[in-house]
Amino acid sequence: SLGNMFTGYLSAGGLFDTRNTALQSQLTDLSKQEDTLNTRMNDLTALYTKQYNALDTLMAQMSSTSAFLTNQFDSNSNKSSS
Repeated sequence: SLGNMFTGYLSAGGLFDTRNTALQSQLTDLSKQEDTLNTRMNDLTALYTKQYNALDTLMAQMSSTSAFLTNQFDSNSNKSSS
């Protein structure tokens, strides 16, 4: 009767126990996925930071080269027109 029905739901291996085990398994899997994604995100952040810093350094060098060349062309232009 009613007692037997509750026993089926609440006993070890019953409906609630089985559902709880399945949910715990899903929680464990999701936690592992979260850890994997966090590791990947940290790796990508480090990679992008390294690439950005390299690009920033290159842009500074290009700017310096541009200023030097502009100065040289201006200097040659002034000598030619004199």
